[in-house]
Amino acid sequence: MVLMDDGKAREEITLSSPDQCLLVEPRDWHEMTFGPGSILLVFASHGYDKDDYIDTPYERL
Repeated sequence: MVLMDDGKAREEITLSSPDQCLLVEPRDWHEMTFGPGSILLVFASHGYDKDDYIDTPYERL
């Protein structure tokens, strides 16, 4: 399950099949919950840098 929040709306998305995918935009806060046998594949234009990320969700509008 992925909780998506763009500051205006929240949506819970369940990916239940290997042929499903989800595009997460930079402006979207997201929280992911993984079940047994889950696989996460990430395509990124830049390497991971912890300093580029905020660990606290923003306040709702």
